[in-house]
Amino acid sequence: MIDEPLAAAAAWCRDAGALGVVGLSLLYCAATALVVPAAILTVAAGWIWGLFWGTVLVQGVSLVADWVPFALARRHGRARARAALVRRTIDVDTLDALVRRRGFAMVALLRLSPVLPFNVMNYLLGLTAVSTRTYLLASLVGSTPACIFFVWAGTLVGDRGQLARAASASGAPTWALWTVAALTVGVTIALWVLCRRAVRDALAARAA
Repeated sequence: MIDEPLAAAAAWCRDAGALGVVGLSLLYCAATALVVPAAILTVAAGWIWGLFWGTVLVQGVSLVADWVPFALARRHGRARARAALVRRTIDVDTLDALVRRRGFAMVALLRLSPVLPFNVMNYLLGLTAVSTRTYLLASLVGSTPACIFFVWAGTLVGDRGQLARAASASGAPTWALWTVAALTVGVTIALWVLCRRAVRDALAARAA
């Protein structure tokens, strides 16, 4: 299990002072690049630095962490990544067309939606035509609710043994689970509407 090593590393960061900020930042970037779920690190940020500074740290580091795989996919891994996604029945061309028409909204909604793992989405969006600036800004906006939620969960943690539970649904209060469920439904509907409009616009442009 990856949770225990990450929890141990987070505990070290808590006791390392300023060096702990660097350590958690590097861990976060590495986990994102390797497509390892980083929720436990987000929770750890709240455990160590509290809601405000934990959120500031995670949101700042996530911009770098999200940019690295995005840039790698865009500059060096297009052919290989596209082939892998085709095997997983992910239509990159359709996503690219949607992003071209509704770039900011599409990226932000995808960040809010659990359709694909967050870290996988970094590589996937690197294969589309979305600009780096739009990608980063929309990612920041779309990831903020989940970031605040997990950092807040971290503020309730008493020791490192509770980090993994706080990073999972089993550790969340009922009201929080219902809020997340409602947000998921709302985002899914918004994505569906957005996709329908983009497809309709594409068909109209083709017929013209």
